[in-house]
Amino acid sequence: MTAPQLSRLETLILSVLAEKELFGLEVLEAVHKSTGDPRSLRIGSLYATLGRMEEKGLVASRSGDATGPRRHTRRKYFSPSPLGLKALAQTQTTLDSLWGARGAARGRRPPGTRTAGANSGTSASMGPAPADELHALALAIGSKLDGLTEEFDALLARMQTPEAKSGMKAAFDASPKRLGKAAVASARKRE
Repeated sequence: MTAPQLSRLETLILSVLAEKELFGLEVLEAVHKSTGDPRSLRIGSLYATLGRMEEKGLVASRSGDATGPRRHTRRKYFSPSPLGLKALAQTQTTLDSLWGARGAARGRRPPGTRTAGANSGTSASMGPAPADELHALALAIGSKLDGLTEEFDALLARMQTPEAKSGMKAAFDASPKRLGKAAVASARKRE
């Protein structure tokens, strides 16, 4: 079975869960810490996303013990499933190859890999990057998408101006299809 493509949020969540099993609020705090933005994820969005991820088989959950001050409720702990880990690895590989091709063209190392430290005297690749680098990469992609969304919204706003609407109406009225309908109507009137 091939692993599904991950959204930005699913990638972030799986990245923090790959380090250790966490309950919902811990996942939220870990995402906030990794993104550096406490507004990057809301608790409602987190639980909705975790529910979808569980349905897709990307995460598994278990109920914790009823101990401490919360004896009447149990925490729900989440961990990545084998399919979730596979999807995360595929996402990281895809992002590494995209950044690698871009970086190679500029003579840079892709951000998804790291090199051995200066003490070792070598610059050989050490394989996949830690989760923090994946988080940063996901954020960069998200920022680019946000910028494209803003550009699209600005274009739509420009299309709503009276000048743009009159220009589009004039173009429509002069279109060959419209001219064809007018000619047919005129011919019918002559008959």
